[in-house]
Amino acid sequence: MSEEVQTQEAEGQEEIDVVALKNSKDRILNESKEYKAKYKEAADRLANFEKQKLEQEGNLKALLDSERNAKLEIENKLSGLKKKLLVGELRNTFAKHAKDACDLDDLITNPIVKGIVEYDVDSLDIDEESVKKAVGVLREKKPHYFAEKKVKSQANEKPTATVSDVKKDDKQLLAEAIGMLVNK
Repeated sequence: MSEEVQTQEAEGQEEIDVVALKNSKDRILNESKEYKAKYKEAADRLANFEKQKLEQEGNLKALLDSERNAKLEIENKLSGLKKKLLVGELRNTFAKHAKDACDLDDLITNPIVKGIVEYDVDSLDIDEESVKKAVGVLREKKPHYFAEKKVKSQANEKPTATVSDVKKDDKQLLAEAIGMLVNK
């Protein structure tokens, strides 16, 4: 009876540990969000303060440079996000047309695809016909990228070799080995 009680207590302790870990994780994530929001707010106030200072001093050239830098930073973030979104859209489009592909990343990054697939980075439009064409070309040139549809099963077929063929081959091999030993 005491072993059962100990087992139940251990299971109960594991459940408590899981709940405590989940609560701890949630608390840390919430704190992280709060600190990120506070940091962003402080960075924005600092940037506004620096802009006001430059305006008051009449240093318009430095103000213009800071605005240009901010614009470049935003454009870089935008292009990075567009690139991630485009890769996701490419993965979805390839997944739609190559359902039996072993690895979509291999299809997308293949040099053959780069010359065939047409897309617009600004509007994130992907030409579906070009993707179909690229998948067709890859099926011809790189069939190992795709899973075979038919797999032969030994359970449903008889073996191709007969027992006499196997014995004959073994006898021939044995005779050749003896012949080689005798001729030495």
